[in-house]
Amino acid sequence: MKVVILGVAPRAFEHPDDAEVWVINGPRMPPRWDRLFQLHGLDHIEHKHGREFLHRLARVGPPQRLYMTRQYEDIQAAERLDIEQLKDEVGGYLTSSFPIAIALAVQEGATEIVLDGVMWAGGPAQWGAGEGWAVPCIEYHLGRAAAQGVKVRVPSGCGLFAHSDFVYGFEGPGSV
Repeated sequence: MKVVILGVAPRAFEHPDDAEVWVINGPRMPPRWDRLFQLHGLDHIEHKHGREFLHRLARVGPPQRLYMTRQYEDIQAAERLDIEQLKDEVGGYLTSSFPIAIALAVQEGATEIVLDGVMWAGGPAQWGAGEGWAVPCIEYHLGRAAAQGVKVRVPSGCGLFAHSDFVYGFEGPGSV
């Protein structure tokens, strides 16, 4: 299974028809999507995205899936994400929606994970996610996925897997 995990920053990749499209937070939804991870309380969602977005969530139905922190009477499609079970499976290190989605994709047998519409670390950060705790956890779970044989792709310049153009000590300043 191929999984494309989308944020709200500009998108860099084409999304193949055979991939599942998982969206983090919304409210800008692509024309085709399969799962939405909206892991905020209803007050936060209404404040951040408006009442109309809550109405859109209430209209979600199969085959699309909506993961939330709990079930809601007014949002029938809301599935409580079993965070405890997922944390047990991955050793407890989950800090936000992106690593949760990555870990779930690995758990469900993804063969390829593409992160798109994401930007961290000093750029025009998605939802202010330049916090120091977001990137290391995402990189950990992408590395974990790659170590299990999952093909991983992230957009160039998104702030993930930042590195120099040389291997310190062997190349560049201070090399022998």
